[in-house]
Amino acid sequence: MPKPELAMASQRRAIRSVIEKPDNNWYRLMTSLWPDIDPDVRKTVFENFIVHSAVIGYHRQNKNKEKIRLQYPVGDTDGPQSAF
Repeated sequence: MPKPELAMASQRRAIRSVIEKPDNNWYRLMTSLWPDIDPDVRKTVFENFIVHSAVIGYHRQNKNKEKIRLQYPVGDTDGPQSAF
């Protein structure tokens, strides 16, 4: 598993670039989520898209990379899609 400071570094840089510029359209969209969306909906969206897909999914993906790589070598042209 990568060091915490290296985990999702490019994603953190992208978010940081948005939150540091209040005149940015993405900044305005993010800040409008609080007053414009029902708190229960906001919580569900946050859990599903941030926690489950990004954080948990990121670590699952890294854990399974080696397993998947061993099953389907990059140079293998006779993979499952070559039958079509």
